[in-house]
Amino acid sequence: MTAESEKIEVNCIVTGELEVNTFIISSDDSAIIIDPGGNPELIIPVVEQYENILILLTHCHYDHSGATNDLLDALPRAQYAAHPACIRDASNKDHNLCQFLMNIDYEVYNKPTFMINHREEFTCGNIKMQGIHSTGHSAGHLCYAIPTENIVFCGDLLTAEDIGRHDVPGSNLESMIIDCKTLFEQISVEATIYPGHGREISVREIKKTNPHLKKFY
Repeated sequence: MTAESEKIEVNCIVTGELEVNTFIISSDDSAIIIDPGGNPELIIPVVEQYENILILLTHCHYDHSGATNDLLDALPRAQYAAHPACIRDASNKDHNLCQFLMNIDYEVYNKPTFMINHREEFTCGNIKMQGIHSTGHSAGHLCYAIPTENIVFCGDLLTAEDIGRHDVPGSNLESMIIDCKTLFEQISVEATIYPGHGREISVREIKKTNPHLKKFY
């Protein structure tokens, strides 16, 4: 899966046992890694040549964070950031669902370079992004928007066909539907959504086809 513009390139590597979309956004000398769920050996060769490297988590769950330690150990110049609640829970095996999802113990032991709150903007090289808080799937869940490219990385908020998982501890279907509606109020109907699992989809298509959301539009 690849999306290209004049300045920004988006690539996807499917990683980990639960097949998470690990997105790599690159431009010039900078690369952002979103949700390194596993398989660091696939991610490192793609990003190691970049001068600026930033690892972002949309949320704390193990299937989206499982390669974080390995990447930060292998790429000492890489930065690491997420919402404060995500940082807190990713570092706690009782909250990052590693046991619930995979029956293993895992904690992100690295400290964040910085934290991202709702509507905060941040940069990695010439890539400018904004965090949009959506709490229905897990505390500290952020969607990441690149307004200049009209694209949003939504983690487990939704998929092309449905809402994201709401059967895991801390998730709530009604809250996730509200999160989706709130997100769509802040982005263009022409925006492309890149989910944490499965294919990308436009906001326009979501409004027409998503069984939980089309009734509102």
